[in-house]
Amino acid sequence: MKKTPRVKGERTKEAEEQKHNKQFVDYYKYMGIVDEEEWDKFYACLKVPLDICFRINTIDKDRETTRKHLFSMIADLAADEETRMMIPAEVMWYPERETVFCFNELSRVELRKNPKLKAFHQFLVRETETGRTFRQEKVSMIPVTLLDVQTDHSVLDMCAAPGSKTIQILEALHANGEKMNMGFCVANDVDAKRAYLLTHQARRLDLPSLFITNNDARFLPNLKSGFDRQNVKFDRVLCDVPCSGDGTLRKNLGLWKNFNAHMGHTNHPLQVDILSRGIEVLATGGRLVYSTCSFNPIENEAVVQAILEKFKGKISLVDVSKEVSPHLRYRPGFTSWKVYHRGKGKKEAPAWHMAWESVPEWKRSVLRKTMFHDTYTYNNN
Repeated sequence: MKKTPRVKGERTKEAEEQKHNKQFVDYYKYMGIVDEEEWDKFYACLKVPLDICFRINTIDKDRETTRKHLFSMIADLAADEETRMMIPAEVMWYPERETVFCFNELSRVELRKNPKLKAFHQFLVRETETGRTFRQEKVSMIPVTLLDVQTDHSVLDMCAAPGSKTIQILEALHANGEKMNMGFCVANDVDAKRAYLLTHQARRLDLPSLFITNNDARFLPNLKSGFDRQNVKFDRVLCDVPCSGDGTLRKNLGLWKNFNAHMGHTNHPLQVDILSRGIEVLATGGRLVYSTCSFNPIENEAVVQAILEKFKGKISLVDVSKEVSPHLRYRPGFTSWKVYHRGKGKKEAPAWHMAWESVPEWKRSVLRKTMFHDTYTYNNN
């Protein structure tokens, strides 16, 4: 049986039509994730292919050679009228902005297929393979930036694979140019294959300050140190937890089809447990950064509030607004939110709950008390 040939452009149109999910729209519109007047712009942005971003390895001995080669290639692009608008720009909010670049108007496919960008594409591939540059999304760089790692810190990356944030941590640990430091990083991941991928990534740096472990972060065992076998406490903990990933729609096209309004509910208990363990191994006076790739308050604010309540009096929220560049656009988190339940077949209609007390018993296997902002007495003052 012969297949019907596709009309030119039909595949592209079909792919664009698939970039819609009614549940996503209904869920986040009612949740009020952005102001009503911003919704169309926000939703349209999710349909644009993800930008290409890369960092120069700041601790590589040949970093200046890489920079010179990069700027030479940028100059070549600027000299050609057809490629002038495709030049990668510095990421202005990054602390070392002269080392981070992003193609703001160019997708990965365009970079790979445009013949005039062939030399630049080959340069990026070659430099990445040798560990002189690293591909990493801009938003992925924020958590480690706020972690404020110093060269003598002990750092735990709880859910580390595939390793881009771990590489950032290692660069910060060796920012003084010394290969041997008092600081070190333990990078953990529950998935053995992903942990191996992390090993492959980190090998490019050839540093002795990295330990890679393969554990469920919820039950991370205590590390012992010294003759008295004291439990190791970490100066910095990165808790970048598994999540629904609905903030990755620009690159994860399968989510357009697979998103549902209960994905955050499924992840919430796991996230609370991982963050709880992260607090337990954090040193007094240390800093922990919690992050996800989700828009959902159930995976973000609700998790943080649950931990603030659990460890009341022992931890506090840190206001990092003065540590953030004015070039980085952001907004405060939610202080209240609604919790959705899809109902039960045709007998029970979908419903939103504002308070734990309004949740019937039969729903409490899915909806947890920790998901609700009204259950907390915590005050950070």
